[in-house]
Amino acid sequence: MDTSKLRNGDILLWDGDGFVSKVIKYITDSLWSHAAWIIHEQMVTVHNGCITAQITPQTGTWFVLEADWMGVVMRPLEYYFDRPNQVAVVRINQELISKANLQGAVEKAQEKLGKQYDFKLLLGLGWDWLWGRKRSKRTANTRSAYICSELVARPLHGQCFFMFHDDIAVSNIAPADIRTSKKVDLVFDRGRWVG
Repeated sequence: MDTSKLRNGDILLWDGDGFVSKVIKYITDSLWSHAAWIIHEQMVTVHNGCITAQITPQTGTWFVLEADWMGVVMRPLEYYFDRPNQVAVVRINQELISKANLQGAVEKAQEKLGKQYDFKLLLGLGWDWLWGRKRSKRTANTRSAYICSELVARPLHGQCFFMFHDDIAVSNIAPADIRTSKKVDLVFDRGRWVG
């Protein structure tokens, strides 16, 4: 897999085929069931948020920072890119966010490593969907636990008030909302680089 076109802060979208993934795709009327940050190993923060090195995409390892059933974890990008036909990568339009703000959001997300998965929020969003409530209103959540797309959206909003959709609360963003946002550009789609 050629990773030379990836950038720190790109967002991975996943078309999962497990039961929960199918439910998420059905509820959100989307192909996408999961969202995660893509982070280069040299941009992984260490003590007090300091950066270890500058980006050099041609060397080193890429990671995915995500919230899954185990909580907020980091795993090698190959975990997903071994099945590239189930992957898309989007990049926030560079005219809408500075490199410093994007890096700040990535660092905020990394600070959440080890936090729990927010089952209450997931159930609340499912309940809202069941009763036909709009996701524009904030569904209560704990702020100490995260669902996948919230781990992407909340740090961006906290860093620079970025929102993928102005009419959907940050905690209610779904992977489909990230993909359909006019604020992102598609750079990889199901096994091929775009553009």
